[in-house]
Amino acid sequence: MKFYKYFTCLLILLLSSLLLADVLYVNINDLAKTAYDVVEGKVTKVEKKWDTDHKFIYTYITVAINNAYKNKVIAKEIIIKEIGGQLDGYTTVAPCQSEYIKDENVLIFLQKDENYYRTYGLNQGKFNIETRNGEKTLTRNINVNKLVILDKSIEKEDIKSNFKYTDIVTIISNNF
Repeated sequence: MKFYKYFTCLLILLLSSLLLADVLYVNINDLAKTAYDVVEGKVTKVEKKWDTDHKFIYTYITVAINNAYKNKVIAKEIIIKEIGGQLDGYTTVAPCQSEYIKDENVLIFLQKDENYYRTYGLNQGKFNIETRNGEKTLTRNINVNKLVILDKSIEKEDIKSNFKYTDIVTIISNNF
């Protein structure tokens, strides 16, 4: 019985530290400069799976590629592997992780990780593409309170979540 009590306390402590973790802020120019590639596409599949040790849940996101801006990704579709998800009544949580939904159109800054891709900059590197009043826009879901900002000239209030599509594409084009 003591083992379960200690195990439960350890698990709560571990999960609490994950939920309180902060993430380093990366501005759009640096995302564009240092990302492996930037792709635009449509999410065609979102699948949750256990790791081989059955300890962590990962989400595998399949994206059909419409455009690769740095042209390192030459495939017609890619799989992004992100830690986190719900499966079999269990949940793995990762702070500031991007959430992907089937059929959404996205612009993603990528990093390469073994056989998979990851969203570069966590949720800072995933943008939803929407059309408003006939104009393409980009939105991202970030919690600025979870960001550690090293550049003292940047205020949390100045970090944007909504952008004109053409402004971001121009930044991407100017940084590779």
